[in-house]
Amino acid sequence: MPEFKDKVHFKNARSTSSTERAVYCILENDHGLWVPKSQIDDDSEVYDKYQEGELVVSLWIAEEKEILDYASK
Repeated sequence: MPEFKDKVHFKNARSTSSTERAVYCILENDHGLWVPKSQIDDDSEVYDKYQEGELVVSLWIAEEKEILDYASK
């Protein structure tokens, strides 16, 4: 996994499914979305199916998916 200079953190995320290229994550507010594995940071605790913890993604994908409002402050 890559490490991004500009990244966004989401606490209490969990993954329920994954493919070769993406992980389906549910954020703390029950908002679910597919996140490309290429946009998940090395620091992330959630990067494959059936994982829980902090999801760390690139700022770019957080803006693209319009999920910045759900980020940890």
